[in-house]
Amino acid sequence: HGACCAARCCVRNTRRVAEGRLEEGSRRLEAVLPTLEEAGPSVARAATYASLGRLRSLLGQHERAVGVLEQALRLAEKLMLDQILVMALNSKAVVLLFEGRLLEAQLLLEGAAARARGIDELGWSRAANNLAQVLFNVDSLSEALELNDEIIAQARQRGDREELVTQLSTSIGMLRGLGRWEDALAVLAEVAALPQVSPWARSE
Repeated sequence: HGACCAARCCVRNTRRVAEGRLEEGSRRLEAVLPTLEEAGPSVARAATYASLGRLRSLLGQHERAVGVLEQALRLAEKLMLDQILVMALNSKAVVLLFEGRLLEAQLLLEGAAARARGIDELGWSRAANNLAQVLFNVDSLSEALELNDEIIAQARQRGDREELVTQLSTSIGMLRGLGRWEDALAVLAEVAALPQVSPWARSE
């Protein structure tokens, strides 16, 4: 139950586009893959595998996502492509969550976040966000809140209002779970005072 809930949160927290757009993107990537595969190992091929796996995982096509994610991981490791490795690890973790393999997903996300730190801000943010959701769902509330606070600090630093609102809203549930009601109310007031952002969340 906790794993599936965490997986739903991971997907919900970042989806920006409608399902139809995701399907369109998936079809376009599938169309270029044969040409890239004929050309041999390349950054473009690894990135396409990783992007396609991510889109399939967001569409709930978990079995179809696994194969291309494994291809992305193998190629990214061979070519030493850290950003692509992080993307594929993160997407594979989401698939594992839907399969109920919570511990494996947590370990992958910890590795992805560690690998991305300092070299891939977006990759770190995605992995850290998903990891915070996993920690929240296994009742590691203090650890989840600490990680979420770090994501919030980075969102403030780069002026990402959408990310800020999303993560502040997430922290309210964590604070409530810890019994920190006054802090939760203060964060709620801050969210209410911020300008409205797009209703679409980001896709992890």
